[in-house]
Amino acid sequence: MSLEEAPWKDMDQKEEPERAGRLKKELPSLLSKVENPLEGLQKKEYQEEFARYMKGHVQTFLDLERELGQSGDPDALVAELTDSFVQSVSEDLKKEPKSRRREARLTDYNLTLVLYVFPALLERGTPSGKAFAEALLQKWKERFPRTNLHLTTYEEIEAGFHKRRCYITTAVCLSLQKGDDCEELRLLRNYRDTYLANAPDGMQVIREYYDVAPTIVKHIDHKAASEQIYQDIYDGYLKQCIHLIQEGKMEECRKVYATMVYDLKAQYFIEAT
Repeated sequence: MSLEEAPWKDMDQKEEPERAGRLKKELPSLLSKVENPLEGLQKKEYQEEFARYMKGHVQTFLDLERELGQSGDPDALVAELTDSFVQSVSEDLKKEPKSRRREARLTDYNLTLVLYVFPALLERGTPSGKAFAEALLQKWKERFPRTNLHLTTYEEIEAGFHKRRCYITTAVCLSLQKGDDCEELRLLRNYRDTYLANAPDGMQVIREYYDVAPTIVKHIDHKAASEQIYQDIYDGYLKQCIHLIQEGKMEECRKVYATMVYDLKAQYFIEAT
């Protein structure tokens, strides 16, 4: 359906500023009402979580499509709404006095955009939804330049990374009695799901990792010195990765992690197979 074919195109445009003002207040809920965006994915299928998100925000999507469909200048309205959206998020983050908590909240927002907001806007299949998603992505990168998000579809997410574990990191954390939801693991999962999954060839890197990682872990587990091996992995690779992520050096972290997988594959994967 084109913008011109929208059924609300003949509605009174005199009310447009007032309705746009209401929509500006409405849109940030697409982010703020999702708490711990990865938590549900550890327990349930993404399909169920995504359907719940779409249903819970259907009125907001309809309002957005209606306003853009009847606007005399939809491009200008998209720019106005995305500016307001990103400004609202920025102001919300400034309310958090501790930098680490601000970074954690921004990470959650990034995840929500990738897992829900962008896929939902594109899944509805309207020109207005796609235009809003593209403009929002651009404004988001301008306001938060350390992020590296890309538009993602429901099909890409459903087929991909969220169903898989960080096998090596999880095994290391469990061996060091840090638990399977330790801070290090959460940080690296977030790195995988926000930066790496959206980097050029990132999904291919993730797929290749999950092709070899389970076998590597299985073989290490059969070693008498497995605890020391995992300690060495933590000391030699993961601590450096975590430090680089905290400094915002995402590509450097990718190189260290790739080196770790290459080294471990050379030591354990071939022997195990």
